[in-house]
Amino acid sequence: MRILGRIIAIILAVILSVAILALNAASKVYSVFAVIFYTVLAICALMAIISQSWQSLAVLGVLFLISMAVFVGAAMLTGLLEGVRRRLC
Repeated sequence: MRILGRIIAIILAVILSVAILALNAASKVYSVFAVIFYTVLAICALMAIISQSWQSLAVLGVLFLISMAVFVGAAMLTGLLEGVRRRLC
């Protein structure tokens, strides 16, 4: 019974390792697009400040918060999966 539990733990550790690798690859791709997105967002924010369009600036702020929430959520999920994988091994 103990051998079966160990085999299941190894299989789960492999699955979690693959999930972590996929999240890391997705995070790198997201980072590249985030640089482009934040550059465009900064330009739009500057234009909104110059034109004194405060509603547009609020929308840009919400977009920034949403994108940061996605980035932080992915980092937290990766950390959680790594912690679970460490406990299995």
